[in-house]
Amino acid sequence: MVDSVNAAQPDMIVVLGDVAEGGPEMFKHMRGELCRLSAPLGTFFISGNHDSHLERDWPAIWRSWGLTVLEDEVRSYMVNGSVLTLTGLSDGSENVRKLLDQSCTIEADGQQFPIVLSHRPVLKVMDHTRGLLVTGHTHGGQVLPFFPIVSILMHGFRKGIYYKGNCCVFTSAGAGVWPYLPVRLCCRAEIPVLVLESFGQIP
Repeated sequence: MVDSVNAAQPDMIVVLGDVAEGGPEMFKHMRGELCRLSAPLGTFFISGNHDSHLERDWPAIWRSWGLTVLEDEVRSYMVNGSVLTLTGLSDGSENVRKLLDQSCTIEADGQQFPIVLSHRPVLKVMDHTRGLLVTGHTHGGQVLPFFPIVSILMHGFRKGIYYKGNCCVFTSAGAGVWPYLPVRLCCRAEIPVLVLESFGQIP
C-alpha cells in the first residue's frame, strides 16, 4: 500500500484512521512502513473509532514515531497562490463548529480552499464545512449484502462523491478490510487520488 501511495507522487497524503485493530505488538512492522509515506506538503493522520477505543493511545504512539497527527487541529498552507487549510477532526470530536469556524477565519483573505478530514461522514461536520470533506470508515459497505445497511447508518454517504449544502463530501471505500471479515464483494479496496483543479462554487 505504501509503495502504491508513493508511486502516485501526491502533494499531500491523508490517512483517515482505523489503522490499528489490536495491541501494538501486532503492529511493530507498521512503524517503518508508515514512516516511508512521503509527500511535499506532508502526510497527515487522524484517528478512527478503532484507533480511539483501544487500550493504547495510538495517536500518541504515531507521534512518537515522528508521524504528523491532526487531532482537532487546523493548519494552513500557501499552494499556488491560494490558502489551503487542513482541519483534522478526532473521531467523535465535540469541537466541530469551533474548529471549522477557526478554519474559515484563517481563510478570510484572498483565494481559499478548505479541506476537512473526518473519519466518519458525520452530518454536523458537513453542515459546518464550506469546501471539501474527506472521510472513510464505511469500507464502502465491504460486501454487497451490507451496502443498504451501511448506507442507512451513514445517512446515504456510503462511497464516492456527494454534495450537501456548501460541502463536497468524498467517502473512501478504504484500502483494507475489517479483520473479522477479511473479504470484499462488489466493493474493491481503493487508494484514491483527489485532484483539486479549481476554487469554483459547489454545484
